Amino acid sequence: MNKKYELQKKEYLDNYEDVLRENEEYFKGKDENTVKGLKELLKQALDVALDVRKFEIEMYWKRATYFWVFISVTYAAYFSILSDENLSKMPILAVIVSFVGIVFSLAWYLVNRGSKYWQNNWEHHVDMLENMNIGPLYKLTIDNNNKPLQLLKAFPLSVSRINITVSLYITLTWFFLAYFSINLYLKRSPDFSEHTYLIIGLVTTLFFIALLVFNMESTNKVDESNLKRRD
Repeated sequence: MNKKYELQKKEYLDNYEDVLRENEEYFKGKDENTVKGLKELLKQALDVALDVRKFEIEMYWKRATYFWVFISVTYAAYFSILSDENLSKMPILAVIVSFVGIVFSLAWYLVNRGSKYWQNNWEHHVDMLENMNIGPLYKLTIDNNNKPLQLLKAFPLSVSRINITVSLYITLTWFFLAYFSINLYLKRSPDFSEHTYLIIGLVTTLFFIALLVFNMESTNKVDESNLKRRD
């Protein structure tokens, strides 16, 4: 059997042994009925925390789907209005739709942040409660030492943070489209120069870098092994 696997297995079991010793210290000196009652309460609390965490994740993706549908429809409506025929009839429609896009995108960005907060909240509850029930199962994750630029290998990116980054970027694009639409409505040429397009390219590049670099799961090492502890 692979020596590295054996080493990781030993470190994994050592973590469980440490937790069991901590539990023994916690329950030491308490009578049997008290210990039994506490363990039952802790088990119920862990079950509730796991259920609510699962619910929050399910709702997170349902909300994301909801906003994606509305934002996609808004994009389609906006670029349909930009056709020569529609724009000449009612240029104010482009302004209105761009404002709708801002509202939906900004709401999506804020909902993403709120969802991330409540998901983290219940994950912290699970982290604290699982030691007394099943040991550090949930909080221990593998560390395969892959690098961010190893593009074909697994890496602990945070899916929810990526969504937050994308929603913020889309919000900024709607502000740009709103500025463009207002200028069209006022029948004046938008003040775009080479510097404007350079700024747009720079912002897009920065968001691309953020997607790769700043969306890693924040983790703390349990020890010097290949196991990680989530925030």
